[in-house]
Amino acid sequence: MIRFWTTWNTIWYLSYKLGFYKLSYPLKLSLLVTSISGGYNVYIHPRICKIYFRGKKYVIDNSVIKIGDLLLHHIPLLLTITEEVENKEICGMTVLIPMGMWAQINMLKKVDFNKIYGRNFNEIIYTSIGLLGSYGLCYHYFQKK
Repeated sequence: MIRFWTTWNTIWYLSYKLGFYKLSYPLKLSLLVTSISGGYNVYIHPRICKIYFRGKKYVIDNSVIKIGDLLLHHIPLLLTITEEVENKEICGMTVLIPMGMWAQINMLKKVDFNKIYGRNFNEIIYTSIGLLGSYGLCYHYFQKK
């Protein structure tokens, strides 16, 4: 499960909710990008989800995948979107640090990135970078004016 960004994002979000971390721009940005990407992967580019456990293969029903998407991708964003950021000194682009750590761990484990989400991983990277850049542009150019 550690190969999925959603796992990292959920742990980060729960750590905030349990009081281990303050709400920061990188966390809010990560929740936004994960929500958009998760929605795209589940509704626009759906795939079959298989889990292998103790030598058996289980195929997860699409309705369970949609519930998981709602719980893990969208509800955390909705619960924090109106909350005030407590740690305002950290730039949102530092979200690249945990994302980079996630990528490095997957590289060390020799995970095939194209198999994680069942599509070309470069598309996911470019979309995420586009979302991060767009958010940064809107925040720094439009919101601060």
